[in-house]
Amino acid sequence: MNENVFFDKCEQISNNPFDRINIRVKNLIHSDNFQIESHCHIFNKDYVPINYMELRINNVPFNILNWLRTKFSWFNRLFQKDIITGIDDFIRNFLSEDMKEVLERLMSYFPDNFIFTPLTMDLAYGWDKLTSTKDFKAQLSEMRQLIKQDYPILPFMAIDPRNPELYSQFIDAFTGENPFFGVKVYPALGYLPSDPVLMNIYKVCEEKNIPVTTHCGGTIIRSMQGEIFLNGYIVENGHLKEYSKTIENKSVFISEHDTNFLNDPDKWEPVIFKYPGLRLNIGHYGGANTWKKLDSRLDTITRLMQNGNHVYADFSYDLESKKALKNFVNKMKGQSIDNSRSLFGTDFYMVTPMGDFHNILKKWNKYVPASIDSIMKKDNPYRFFFN
Repeated sequence: MNENVFFDKCEQISNNPFDRINIRVKNLIHSDNFQIESHCHIFNKDYVPINYMELRINNVPFNILNWLRTKFSWFNRLFQKDIITGIDDFIRNFLSEDMKEVLERLMSYFPDNFIFTPLTMDLAYGWDKLTSTKDFKAQLSEMRQLIKQDYPILPFMAIDPRNPELYSQFIDAFTGENPFFGVKVYPALGYLPSDPVLMNIYKVCEEKNIPVTTHCGGTIIRSMQGEIFLNGYIVENGHLKEYSKTIENKSVFISEHDTNFLNDPDKWEPVIFKYPGLRLNIGHYGGANTWKKLDSRLDTITRLMQNGNHVYADFSYDLESKKALKNFVNKMKGQSIDNSRSLFGTDFYMVTPMGDFHNILKKWNKYVPASIDSIMKKDNPYRFFFN
């Protein structure tokens, strides 16, 4: 599909965010008694290759876990009740029957007035050496069923410029019954956020008030491609200039250095330069190291917020770190970061290997004052998502 046809077909997408939500979410918003979790995941084993998970936990086979559960009733009770700490909760979500089961588990941790923003992942191109049980189309279809069943969700569609069906999938996702609400960009899988194909998507997102969430954090999930050809733009002397770069990968995954390069929020400067009205959420607020060391990514994010009318950042995943969390709260109290642009997220279930999710949430409640908690869960996300 060429650009002109794509833009023509996108005219049918509503520019009113309330046209892209189900009855349950509408009722929560209109009741004015709602809170929003702005960054989470609910995919299960069907959409994440099991051999990747084995790589992440030193090749421990999952069938051993299931054998222990069937062999020893006491082990299964511990497994079900979250008494075992750490990786067990992560494995439980991974082994879930479907995304509905993972979503319901996530919902069980929060009051009934919460709305969740599950982010899909398209791993077909960055992880072309691994295969999932079900493809990306199936993931989108399963997510739309959850919308139809009136779960309190604002789902985000993953977009990858290497996907030859991206334009048609985007149009389909945001039209018809049970549409998606936003889009997810994950540059660490091997592309620049300013890729020309994505720039066309952002044009529509700006016009139609479709929010964009990006990954700007750690380096755990990264591309496995052998050679990556990057295309995009940089801002030079007040103008956009075409930019290209090649990344050579001599290992299983690209290096942490190259992943940090792709994740750096400065790669979004040409996007905000061209589309200052784009609703952009910089996921993870720069990452754990940013908040443990207070590095330069904070300056970049602050600059993007100043240049973009609707640039926000969510503090997700890093709420498991007491040091990062306390530094963040101090910055919010001192108003050295924009309090009105900060969102609450958890990065469920990717954060669960760091420990019991109940305890992670308790840490948030312990260190974050009620006044900050309220604006990050209600006031700020309402402006970002619904204006």
